[in-house]
Amino acid sequence: MISEKRQAFLDGTYTVVNHVRMYLNKIEEKKHLNAFVHVYSDEAIERATQLDKKRAEGKTLGSLFGVVVGLKDNINYKDHPLTCGSRILSGYNATYNAHVVQRLLEEDAIILGHLNMDEFAM
Repeated sequence: MISEKRQAFLDGTYTVVNHVRMYLNKIEEKKHLNAFVHVYSDEAIERATQLDKKRAEGKTLGSLFGVVVGLKDNINYKDHPLTCGSRILSGYNATYNAHVVQRLLEEDAIILGHLNMDEFAM
C-alpha cells in the first residue's frame, strides 16, 4: 500500500494535496476523540502544494515525500504551540525545531499537527 501510494505521488496520478486533505478530513471527522490538540491545516496544504510543485519540476524528492506526520505534544516544532499536555505551558511556542522534526522536514514529510498526550509524558 505505501509503495503504491508513493509511486502514485511520483508519477503524478495522486497529489500530495489530495493526500493531506484526506487526512485533514479524517481528523475533522474524529475531532471528538481529541487526538490532536493542534492541527496545522493551512500550513499542511501549503507544504503539500510546494511538494507537488517540486515533483512537477523534477527536483530530487526526499525519502519521506508526501508522508503525513502527527507530532507528540512534547516535540518542538518551531513557531508552533507546545503544551506537553499541560496548562502550565499554555501560550508557549517552540523556539526551535527538534532534531527529529528537522529531519522529517528535510525528507519532505508533512506535519499535520500535535497529538494529545499525558501531562509531561508521565
